[in-house]
Amino acid sequence: MSAAAEMVLRALHSGAIEVTRLAGGSGVVLHAASLRSRTLNPVGMSLLDALAARAKSDADLADDLVLRYDVDRVTALRDVEAFLAALNALL
Repeated sequence: MSAAAEMVLRALHSGAIEVTRLAGGSGVVLHAASLRSRTLNPVGMSLLDALAARAKSDADLADDLVLRYDVDRVTALRDVEAFLAALNALL
């Protein structure tokens, strides 16, 4: 698992970031200390769920995107990296 994914996972488990699910599958991630937030679309929420529940690597997250959505693996890996970087910008 990448350092970026580990940081997000640690923040989730420690309560440093809070997740609020919204109608339609989207959500909001709030960094409790800074009160900064990110809005997540349903794809972002599915990535966050996969990270919290079972993903062991960034490649696992990308594989999840490939299986669920019409996206190639290279694009999925790039999207996972961008997603993790955006969440780490909150921390």
